[in-house]
Amino acid sequence: MTKLLEFNPNPGQSVKDNLDQIIEDDVWLGCTPDMPKLRYSKEIKVFLWDEIALHNGMTQKIGVSMSDYKVEEYFATTKESFLPFFNAAHDKTFKVSNILPSSPNWGKSLEDGAINYNPRPIQGKVVSVNLFTLRLLDTFYGNTVVHQRVKTVIKSASRGEMEAWVYTLPTNTFTKYFPHENTYRLVKGFKPAPCSIFGKNTNNTQGNFALKCVT
Repeated sequence: MTKLLEFNPNPGQSVKDNLDQIIEDDVWLGCTPDMPKLRYSKEIKVFLWDEIALHNGMTQKIGVSMSDYKVEEYFATTKESFLPFFNAAHDKTFKVSNILPSSPNWGKSLEDGAINYNPRPIQGKVVSVNLFTLRLLDTFYGNTVVHQRVKTVIKSASRGEMEAWVYTLPTNTFTKYFPHENTYRLVKGFKPAPCSIFGKNTNNTQGNFALKCVT
């Protein structure tokens, strides 16, 4: 009979290693809290617009093959206007440099007025993914921890309007409120710069935001 105090379910594994694995598993599962509901989805559409939307970006960034996703629309735009920015900070720690804040009005609250351009629709592409790939995307973006995966309406010339998931960044992730001064300031590691704008000289008078490639 094994004594309770002598029971070791993982012989040869230290307590620290076991704890690290538990935390890793918890983060992996916690990034997709709606996983039980998504199991029954016929298709999962995601709108990509930052560096991961580049050719082979899905493979290079999250390590999936082309069999794990399908490009539905190479050119699509959000129906809603956003105010994204390119993070020009040298000490940034984010995995992507093109940032999509959840609020299109976040620039108005900054003390130094770092952003002086108006919200616009965002240009990107729509991919259909399986649940495995969505979980990898959730982990990559830190869904529920750093980013938030939300539904938005996407427009395309061939399919009209459709719903798709998009990863946005809550304002309190990159700004901090100072109550005594009643103002917001950027936290360390963020230096907003304008993203690229396409289509401004065509029928769309204001144009669409698109990713700014890292050089």
